[in-house]
Amino acid sequence: MTFEPPNGKALNAVRRLKDQASYDVKSVHEVLDKGLVAHVGFTLPASIDGSDYLEEWPSVIPMVYGRNENTIYLHGYVSGRLMKALAGSGEVGVTKAALTVTLVDGLVLAISPFNHSMNYRSVCVYGYPELVTDLEERELALKVITNHAFKADRWGTTRETSKTEYASTKVIKLEIETASVKKRAGQSDDDEADKGNESFFAGVLPILTTYGNAEPAGYNLAPVPEYIKNMEGKDVQ
Repeated sequence: MTFEPPNGKALNAVRRLKDQASYDVKSVHEVLDKGLVAHVGFTLPASIDGSDYLEEWPSVIPMVYGRNENTIYLHGYVSGRLMKALAGSGEVGVTKAALTVTLVDGLVLAISPFNHSMNYRSVCVYGYPELVTDLEERELALKVITNHAFKADRWGTTRETSKTEYASTKVIKLEIETASVKKRAGQSDDDEADKGNESFFAGVLPILTTYGNAEPAGYNLAPVPEYIKNMEGKDVQ
């Protein structure tokens, strides 16, 4: 299954380094599931706080998130401008948003600075954000967001959420209308004329991010959960 076939005018069409692009749903979901932080882009309408200038400047905010099938869930403080903007007028399909997640796997060093690059995996998602009002879906969304980073049932091993906490939180869902993935892997791609040059280093410096050992809070009396122990020392991405 893929998002709409790319062409020069498609919203999700990758126009630069097209050979690194893909549009299949599985690849999009894989990058989303590996990431920890999404950058969400949108514009704040003047109606949010009466400031006309807000419409002239796009906003990009880093946010935690969670995915359930083809839906991305976001959450935030109930009266925050961000959540008001993403919730829009309440009419589905009016407010637009873009969301990106990037994983950097290595620095690519070449003979020429022009040919330096990075090994990476990135996804760009487009959709219409919508306020989640159904109580069951709100709980599902918060559970998905909480569990996302742990790939385990963290929600089920915490205390029950209070009515005050629910009341102070808005949940936004972003159905993925279309998306694209770009990936680069492998060694440097130097010019043929440079490949015989032995004066300068060329290659890849891998970037590895791993989980450390869990550090219990000073007031903690509970043992470290087994799923947390299983994460210690393993690669994050």
